Amino acid sequence: MSPQGRRKKGYFIVEGFKLFREALLSGVAIESLFYSPGSFYASVSDRKLLENTLKDSNIQTYLISESIMASLCDTVTPQGILSVLSGEVPYYSKEIDFFNEIWLLAFEVQDPGNLGTIIRTADAAGVAGIFLSPGSADVTNPKVLRATMGSFFHMKLFKLKDTESFILTSKKKGVIFISTSISCGSDYFQMQYSYPLVLIIGNESHGLTDKIISLSDFTVTIPIYGRAESLNVGVASGIILYEIVRQKRNVPFRF
Repeated sequence: MSPQGRRKKGYFIVEGFKLFREALLSGVAIESLFYSPGSFYASVSDRKLLENTLKDSNIQTYLISESIMASLCDTVTPQGILSVLSGEVPYYSKEIDFFNEIWLLAFEVQDPGNLGTIIRTADAAGVAGIFLSPGSADVTNPKVLRATMGSFFHMKLFKLKDTESFILTSKKKGVIFISTSISCGSDYFQMQYSYPLVLIIGNESHGLTDKIISLSDFTVTIPIYGRAESLNVGVASGIILYEIVRQKRNVPFRF
């Protein structure tokens, strides 16, 4: 289903038991479930959880063949369970309080796998939430959801209508914006970070626009010591985020 179709219908699909379980635990509304016992491989406890959930809930359940499951799933090897969830990612509201936290802004990150990795990494690092600029991948894309490994259901996600306006408005609240660049920033490890902070991660190919960089308070760069031209955007976000978190938690650096 296309992003437009998912938005129009107000639901999205997740594959596999892990994402079903995370959706269940997070309280997301599960509208229906397609189940193929022949291709469902799980532990005894997971099977018990599934059985109890289906018995005690109003989730519409459809028992289908392995061939039909394969035709419905996006993966090469289906895991025997497909859930239809309802809900949408909200747009950013000016009422959101940034507190003294670390946030992330994904600017036109278009590859679903990269965006999913960023969401998963941000969740692991304890990021308060992620803002998604126009032009970013649809977070309800099945590839994004799989790459998050369940972090989609833990992380606060907000869509932006206008990234530049968001930055200008938030800076009036005392929020610090840190942009990222391949070559024109300060060494990320030498930077002394202040909070609340929004780390801006750019597009895989083009990075951030000159305008976004100019609106930021600081720009940081990860030094490249080998022959690679750059780092994957998901890897880069993890490296910088964990240094920001290390400083915030006042953890001494150790070799």
